[in-house]
Amino acid sequence: MCRPVSPLQIAKFQMFGRSSLVVFVPGDISRTVQELEQELTLPKLRAVITQLQGTELKSTSVLLPKLQLKSIQDLINPFNDMGQ
Repeated sequence: MCRPVSPLQIAKFQMFGRSSLVVFVPGDISRTVQELEQELTLPKLRAVITQLQGTELKSTSVLLPKLQLKSIQDLINPFNDMGQ
């Protein structure tokens, strides 16, 4: 399902079970993802999710760009905290 919500394009993709993927894309090419992130508050996110729950799912094929994420996490302190 895809719903244009100015100034965003939002799509919800059913993954498996109760899991889904919600994708937010700036609706205007002059806007950046950083601007979108700054404007997306928890109340706005909850409103979008609520609105999407009432929308009928449609079979959809989508090609998304391949992403490569790199992250380094120091887990020693969190694991030490869990052991206390």
